[in-house]
Amino acid sequence: MKFYTKLILGLACLVAIFATNVNAQEFEYYQNNEPKHTENEGAIATDTIGEPDEFRYSFDYGSFFDGKFTFSKAILSAHDIPRIDVKYSKVLPAIYEKRFGGEFSETGSISVSAGYFSQKSARESNLTMFDNYYLRYENYSSKLGVKRDYDKVGLEAWKLAWGYQEGFGWHSGDVEISLYNANNLNWTTVTSFDKPQNLIDNDVAVLERFASGTRFGRSFSAGTEIHFWNTLGVSFAYEQEQVFEHHKFWYWTVSEIIETAATGVVSSFIDDIAGRSKVAGPIINFIVKNGISYGFYELRKKKMNWPFETAAPIYMDKFTLGVSLTF
Repeated sequence: MKFYTKLILGLACLVAIFATNVNAQEFEYYQNNEPKHTENEGAIATDTIGEPDEFRYSFDYGSFFDGKFTFSKAILSAHDIPRIDVKYSKVLPAIYEKRFGGEFSETGSISVSAGYFSQKSARESNLTMFDNYYLRYENYSSKLGVKRDYDKVGLEAWKLAWGYQEGFGWHSGDVEISLYNANNLNWTTVTSFDKPQNLIDNDVAVLERFASGTRFGRSFSAGTEIHFWNTLGVSFAYEQEQVFEHHKFWYWTVSEIIETAATGVVSSFIDDIAGRSKVAGPIINFIVKNGISYGFYELRKKKMNWPFETAAPIYMDKFTLGVSLTF
């Protein structure tokens, strides 16, 4: 964990330096283009830089059907920039300890995502906003780039997911740094659990409930991306994924409505901050939205459809490194 702590601190410093540099560039721009005070008799001198509206950064929003419409875009999104992501993750699976007494071996995963990416730049600043819809295939293995512990449960699985990623960032020249929140709907098939001999019968029975068929689940990730030349990107993220034992649609729907309402309450407030402060906006958006996602996933470790009394899921803490190509 020390390595990831250093990595996160290093990224935080990099973001702060980058944002400060962008802020300095825009301050210099306003200094050089500051409107002059009027000196007309009887008039009140005004400085338009001080007007609140001058700090609002506006974006051009396009129609859903802008550009050439295709069936693939109807499934993913109407955005017209194809994107491919390849990611490697270090995965730490677990089940709530009051339900499952065993431990999982460290697991690795590789995923490939394909989707459509949209980005908009503010007309009055270096602030950017983006979203990304995608389909993802991911393979899990306790032998994939990690040291297998044969005294713990090994996991072999694959997953198909549909996801949505959004965030704000800053650009300077050919470099851009973005902070994002992403949410996925997952369908996971466990191909095998490599069970150690000392695993008790109750724990074996719990694992067998997840091993039969494809299981529905959710995941969220919080991360940062660094883009070069609007084409190549490198990303670092923390993700938490949950695999449900079974899918109780109405319980899940109500749980989702509660989380969506909590996010919706703060979204307009965050947008106002982003419109007035290009440094604070992306950071506050990142902290608040990911904080809400993390809080709900922590509650669902005990009850997969919190607040309802439902079974504890398999949950996975993931630390991810990715590379993306935007065409």
